[in-house]
Amino acid sequence: MISKNTETFETILNSLIKYSKWIVIVALILILLSGVVVVQNDEAAVVLRFGKIMGQGEDQIKGPGLHFTFPYIVDEVIKVPVGKVQEQSIVTHYGEGSWISSDIPNSGYILTGDQNIILIKVIAKYRIDDPVQYALYYNEIPQIIDGVISGELNQIVSNMNVDSVLTSGKSEIVSALTRDGQRQFNEIGVGIKITNIELTDVVPPSETVKFFNGVNTAAVEKETRIQQAKQYQSAAIPEAEAKSSTLIKKAQIDQSNLVSIANSEASEFNGLYQQYITNPKAIMNGAFRIRVAAAMQKMGATIVIPEDGTPPKLFLP
Repeated sequence: MISKNTETFETILNSLIKYSKWIVIVALILILLSGVVVVQNDEAAVVLRFGKIMGQGEDQIKGPGLHFTFPYIVDEVIKVPVGKVQEQSIVTHYGEGSWISSDIPNSGYILTGDQNIILIKVIAKYRIDDPVQYALYYNEIPQIIDGVISGELNQIVSNMNVDSVLTSGKSEIVSALTRDGQRQFNEIGVGIKITNIELTDVVPPSETVKFFNGVNTAAVEKETRIQQAKQYQSAAIPEAEAKSSTLIKKAQIDQSNLVSIANSEASEFNGLYQQYITNPKAIMNGAFRIRVAAAMQKMGATIVIPEDGTPPKLFLP
């Protein structure tokens, strides 16, 4: 019995020794093949040998194609997607991933310059413009992007009022965040270039939504009233100016007519006065007859004044 067990054990041991050779050979082949690297058209590669970048200058970057390096235990090849635009969502100031948060103090938020709480979600899009620098921070890139964008966003929003953050100030935030964030990335040297910043959500906490909605409604109504007033102004002012111009022209015409009449009457009076000086009785009689005739004409009667000086005769219709 013991002899049979011994024989079985020796058989198993011999099989393991036989197949272990093949296992070792396959393992060695796989290790050697790990040094063969294929870099795609939209990629670049950087080789780290025991953690140190290999090559100098442009030789540090491996372009698209087939490359040979030492096995993985010696060389680490980092493939960098230089031809793609990467993006990362930053929710540091966005509560627990949602603006519906019941625990504001213990969730992410941001404080505006006028001491209001606001929640902001950002998407940062970027491309890699220096594969070597990027490779040095390869495992830390997401944390660096999150920290830089979150810090700059906090700095920008803390100098703005909440109304501006929620409405017209968004473009200002994007512009400043792109500029200041890129400056920080350049100083750190991570080899990335910001291509776009999107404020995908800018909202107040759920506890204050109804109050912000009330303020927004009032702001919209205010703007509506202002626009209505401007429209009325644009219509009323030209109409008033037209009426004013018409009245002024009419007044000028009336003035001209009245002055003309006054000048004519003054000239007539002056001429009559000169005649009166030389022959007052004739002028008085003539003037009297003219005035009385005019008055009687308005009355609808006829008066006849004889030339011999006899009393005048009045004929009624």
